[in-house]
Amino acid sequence: MFLFETKKAVAISGFAIFVTSLASFLLNFRKRHPEKPHVVIIDYPIVTIMMPLVLAGAQVGGLILVLFPALAIEIMLIIMLLALLI
Repeated sequence: MFLFETKKAVAISGFAIFVTSLASFLLNFRKRHPEKPHVVIIDYPIVTIMMPLVLAGAQVGGLILVLFPALAIEIMLIIMLLALLI
C-alpha cells in the first residue's frame, strides 16, 4: 500500500500505533468508570502486568526488523496473519 518498502511500512505502522495509543491514553486516563465513580476506567494493575511484555515484544520486533531481510519479514507477517485467521 502506498508503495512503501516492507521495513519502512512496518516502522510507519508501529509509529502510527504508538501515536494513536498515546492519544487514547491522554483522552481516557482521568475518565471514571460509569458504574463506579471512585474508579478510573483504565485498569492500571493490568497495565503494570502487560507493559513489560509489550516492551519486550517491541525490542524483539525491532531486532527482527533489523536482522532479517524484507522477504523473511513478509513471510513472517503472512504466517502470523494466517495463524490469527484460524
